[in-house]
Amino acid sequence: MTRPNDPWIVAESLTKTYGNAVALRSLSFSIEAGSHWAVRGPSGSGKSTLLYLLGALDRPTSGRLTVGGQVLSHLDAEARASFRYHMVGFVFQEFHLLDDLTVEENVLLPFVGRPRDRRAHREQALWLLEDVGLADARRKPAGVLSGGEKQRVAVARALVNDPPLLLCDEPTGNLDQKTGAQVMDLLINLAEGDPPKTLVVVTHDPAVASRLSRQMHLRDGEIVQATP
Repeated sequence: MTRPNDPWIVAESLTKTYGNAVALRSLSFSIEAGSHWAVRGPSGSGKSTLLYLLGALDRPTSGRLTVGGQVLSHLDAEARASFRYHMVGFVFQEFHLLDDLTVEENVLLPFVGRPRDRRAHREQALWLLEDVGLADARRKPAGVLSGGEKQRVAVARALVNDPPLLLCDEPTGNLDQKTGAQVMDLLINLAEGDPPKTLVVVTHDPAVASRLSRQMHLRDGEIVQATP
């Protein structure tokens, strides 16, 4: 069983190129199970590329990336899809909700095309909507919600499969300061459950980064600073 303070994510000489452009340059680092990280850096520093590799949305050009004991750099497309389904919850700057579906239906989207225990999954969705303060809105179409409400639905959707890894790409980028702080409160509180989730947040906002106990700074695809 993986415990807090165990290295749960390990990158070894992780490199990603797109043609002649180098997005990540031989990164080596480890992230402990249950820890909370902010990934910071200027535009084009490789922050989002790193997040996509951690979430098996993309593959490294070279190097080795291990998450939860699985070597992601060796997985084929089908295995990466299975990894994402079982292991990762994603929250993006753009909410990526389907506006014509209800709030509850949006939260249940990760189960589309998968074997489902409909009653158990619906109970999980309703529990999460209660947790994010939107249980009373579960039958509303997502398109009528405010930006902050949409992001809270996105958080519930990311957690509906109870993944051990939560990856967030500028989750407060489309929100005002007050609403953004509320969303960060929500993310941190939910990540501190039992067992705790490993939380990695890409952000350019120092206020958001200050909420997380560990920080990694990237520049030109390289780590220039990381908290011990």
